[in-house]
Order: sequence, then C-alpha cells, then structure tokens
Amino acid sequence: MVHLSLKRSVTGETRHEQ
Repeated sequence: MVHLSLKRSVTGETRHEQ
C-alpha cells in the first residue's frame, strides 16, 4: 500500500505495518 509509505515518511519510521 502506498499509504504505508506515506505514513513511514511522515513518522520517519521504517515499520512494515499492514
């Protein structure tokens, strides 16, 4: 999901949550 990538960028974390 691209949403996860967006969230990662915002939070600054590299967590793989689905």
